[in-house]
Amino acid sequence: MDKLQKVKVALRESKRLFQLIFNQTFGFIGLIEPMGIFMEENSDGVKSCWNYQQ
Repeated sequence: MDKLQKVKVALRESKRLFQLIFNQTFGFIGLIEPMGIFMEENSDGVKSCWNYQQ
C-alpha cells in the first residue's frame, strides 16, 4: 500500500469516528460556513431542538 492509500484510509477512519461522536452528542452541534450556511448538523441535536419548540 502506497502513502496515498494509507492517507485515504486514515482520513476515512477519522471521518467515521468524527461522525460517530458528532451524531451521538445530545446538544445541538453544527458546522457553519463563513457566510452562515449550515454545512452539517447532528441529528440528535436537531431532534431535541424540534421537540423543545413544539
